[in-house]
Amino acid sequence: MSDKLALAKEKARKRSNRALIVRTLFLLAVCGVAAFFILAVRLYDVQVNNNSHYESLALSAQLRQLTLRASRGTIFDANGKILAMSAATENVFISPFELDRDDQDVQLIASGLSSILGVDRDMILERAGRVYSQYEIIKFQVESDEASQVREFIRTNRLSGIYLEPNSRRYYPNNNLASQIIGFVGTDHIGLDGLEMRYESHLSGVNGRMVRLTNARGRDLRFVDFEDYIDAHDGHDITLTIDSSVQYYVEKHLAQAIEDYDVENGAMCIVMNARTGAILAIANYPNYDPNDFLRISDREMERLSGLEDEGELRAGIYNAQLRQWRNRSLADTYEPGSVFKILTVAMALEEGIATPDSVYECTGSMEILGRQNSNGDPIPLR
Repeated sequence: MSDKLALAKEKARKRSNRALIVRTLFLLAVCGVAAFFILAVRLYDVQVNNNSHYESLALSAQLRQLTLRASRGTIFDANGKILAMSAATENVFISPFELDRDDQDVQLIASGLSSILGVDRDMILERAGRVYSQYEIIKFQVESDEASQVREFIRTNRLSGIYLEPNSRRYYPNNNLASQIIGFVGTDHIGLDGLEMRYESHLSGVNGRMVRLTNARGRDLRFVDFEDYIDAHDGHDITLTIDSSVQYYVEKHLAQAIEDYDVENGAMCIVMNARTGAILAIANYPNYDPNDFLRISDREMERLSGLEDEGELRAGIYNAQLRQWRNRSLADTYEPGSVFKILTVAMALEEGIATPDSVYECTGSMEILGRQNSNGDPIPLR
């Protein structure tokens, strides 16, 4: 009897174990299916719904892209003299990621670049501390002599993580001449005033680019198969009707007249070829130097010297800049006066009432809207 009872208990225990195993396997299967389902949903979200986002992240980590700056078009006067031109320069930038990875002496780099480029040392240290960045600009538009010194500094100290990239700078060889006509460009090479802004799409050209694949350590893979190079297309030149010689003499005499007669609000003059309508000169005085377009004249600074409040001084400088940039010959209104006489003469010639040899003697005056000339008593308009 006891043997049968022991056998029954053993069978019951085995059944219980099998049931437990079955339930365990079932739960594992359910959890596995649920886990794979969640994983599948997540993979679908990553690879299908957000494919472009993660693809851009991967490309940004694998690729290094440099902009190849297009050269801005040249502005000529009517005789082919250069009024605005672009010259090659370089930007100096660092890769904080590489500086940190290669354990570079950041203090030495900051001191050296600060001395060569004349930039703030603390600024360099602050940007070098952004260790996850691969591009931090140190100085734009570095001239060739400074660029050579930077290269020598890199070579002498065997440094990595410091780079130079091609750029260009806008030059105005005649300084103040025709400044309100030509205008100026900003540090991003976009025209901000005058013809530089009006013909921005014509002058600017199209930038190119160079794309290189990098390895896991962020180093360039310098092989043709891993490069994409797109040439820059330089901007178009433009030629004006302005004659720089005429422009020079008009500006010279305007400046002298202001000095002689102590004119407070400046002066302006337009010279036109009466036969063709071509504008030979548009002069405004005071003017400015587009090579340093933020600087205001000494005369304006003297006017602002009495302002002690910093806010008022800043506002005064800003308004002074706007005044010197303004092309008053085109933007301001004025009483035309005798310029309308040409219309009267043209109508008389067209109608045959007068000829080029006709002479008219003014012997009186006429009152119009309460105003009269100085030739005599007013004669009512009938």
